[in-house]
Amino acid sequence: MELIIYLPDEKDLAILEPLLRRMDLRFEKKNVQSKAAKQTATPEAKAKLEATRALLLKMLEEGVDASYFGDPVEWQRQSRQDRPLPFREQA
Repeated sequence: MELIIYLPDEKDLAILEPLLRRMDLRFEKKNVQSKAAKQTATPEAKAKLEATRALLLKMLEEGVDASYFGDPVEWQRQSRQDRPLPFREQA
């Protein structure tokens, strides 16, 4: 079972952590940026993020050319001769 708890204050963790240890429960501490911290990004960083986002959207819309990969089933037959694979003709 997994339980995720978001604590607004480091003091709350100081209270909860000894209890978790006493109960011998495994836990992880992660620092997550607040929304205010994300909004203080520099204009250059925002421009770079937008350019990257635009490039990724363009790639998603256009797709990728996978025609040069060949037939994956044939590649598997040729590269894995050390053990029988399903639907492979046995020689």
